[in-house]
Amino acid sequence: MRIGISCIVLHRNRRGFETYIRQLIKGLAELDKELEIYIYSDHELPEFENIQNVKVRVVANRIKNFFWRNISLPLCAMRDKIDIMHFPDNSVWLFPWKRTVVTLHDISPVICKKYHLTAWWMLILVRLIYWLIKQNAQVVITDSRSSKKDIDRYFGAPSQKVVSIPLYCNEEFRLLAPDVCRISTLDVDKGEQFVLFVGAIDPRKNLVNLVKAVEIVRKRWKKDVRLLIVGEYKRLKGLRFTRRKELIYHETVKDFVRMMGYMDKNKLVALYNMASVCVLPSFYEGFGLPVLEAMSCGTPVIVSDSDWGREITGDNALFVDPENVVDIAEKILIILKNNDIADSLRAKGLLHVKNYSAKITASKTLDVYKKIFGVV
Repeated sequence: MRIGISCIVLHRNRRGFETYIRQLIKGLAELDKELEIYIYSDHELPEFENIQNVKVRVVANRIKNFFWRNISLPLCAMRDKIDIMHFPDNSVWLFPWKRTVVTLHDISPVICKKYHLTAWWMLILVRLIYWLIKQNAQVVITDSRSSKKDIDRYFGAPSQKVVSIPLYCNEEFRLLAPDVCRISTLDVDKGEQFVLFVGAIDPRKNLVNLVKAVEIVRKRWKKDVRLLIVGEYKRLKGLRFTRRKELIYHETVKDFVRMMGYMDKNKLVALYNMASVCVLPSFYEGFGLPVLEAMSCGTPVIVSDSDWGREITGDNALFVDPENVVDIAEKILIILKNNDIADSLRAKGLLHVKNYSAKITASKTLDVYKKIFGVV
């Protein structure tokens, strides 16, 4: 079976797409040595050159991505006699292909429009892409059962067309010795207590309420608790949601809010290990990978009380109403003040993440390929 995977987004951003695609390719290659994997990009991908059953095809992209995806890529895939084409980045080509798989991580632009910085014309484009995915994909993979329900409802598609396959975090996210943490993370003082947020900086992540909650924590506990925000700092520029930007930079809070920007993975692992608690109070998530990363590093987790939050964490986290600032603050205080509760969440989280692995994700994806290829 010959699988083609579109990898044009690799090296173009630092968000979850890249992590998912890299892990998927390596997991599939390791799981089935007979599988022929062709990955298509507009630049060299040396990290895959030494994997025996992976072939890198560099397809020149001298014109816009739209034409690359709909002209250059199909021609190259036909020459390679690809059996199944997989788009792992919320995209698809214009024309029907005999067997096409799309990974649609979530449909947040249409599920929670008020939290997206999307111009009207961009929303029309997003809806068009979703329509093309519905028409041209034989199977749509998504990251959670919660996201599958949203896609089923939006597509009006038969449930068997949309398949839920969970993500996982790689083995680099793990418990570290305290001395290793101090060496790896030079931006944090020894013994510093801090609340950690990791993720894209956009309105649906609910940073405004998290900043307010940490301010309440500081006033009630009378201790110097900081909020560290790891995410692409440049994404704050030019946002229409100026109130959120002003809050983060306001004189009354900037002394305890630290914008860490994009962080090297080794430093991020150390930061998870050193954090008192990791909070993801998002209004909406397709999955919430930072939750698993934090648990893998033995960090207590607080998430929104939502379908996605309870699905990903089980009962191994504390849950909050994302609209209720006081609730978020109180749950943070519970972990900061109660070592027994914090230790219990650490232990349960470390056990829980064993339910997610590269083998599970790759195996379920391979089952999808085999089903539409007619092997099973």
